Amino acid sequence: MVNDDVNNKAINIEIKVAQYSAKAILKAMKKIMEDAAEKSQPLADYLSEKRKTNSRKLKDMVKKGQLENIDLQKGEVKELKRQLNRYGVNFSVMKNKESGLYSVFFQAKDTKAMDLAFKKAIERSEKKENKRDSTKEILNKFKERVKNVAVKDKVKEKRHEQER
Repeated sequence: MVNDDVNNKAINIEIKVAQYSAKAILKAMKKIMEDAAEKSQPLADYLSEKRKTNSRKLKDMVKKGQLENIDLQKGEVKELKRQLNRYGVNFSVMKNKESGLYSVFFQAKDTKAMDLAFKKAIERSEKKENKRDSTKEILNKFKERVKNVAVKDKVKEKRHEQER
């Protein structure tokens, strides 16, 4: 009897949550449609513009002007892409198959925004590395402590006591 009441209450809560979620989604969809109508764009164009990143084809960037590039490791590229998109820097990423490094090409005219993006990316990656290092150091300390504990001696002593 109690389980039935709990089940009914849980189902009612799930229904209410689903209704509120559906209302929120419809409200967001109406807002997007209104924004697209204000800009007098078709909905598909408006949505593709919102999802657009600043990543470009290298050919297109070469046609527009002078390019600069840097070489990075794989882990550094992800954070840098995020920051370059945030600051609106046009860029292209290519992997060098021989060395395994990634080359990031960007327009020379975007240097101020690019410098800021690089600084932010470096700060974030350093924070992540510091957190990881400290966790690894803690784990290594605990491993050393476990190695130093004489577990085998304790087991032998218990066996000798039981035999007597």
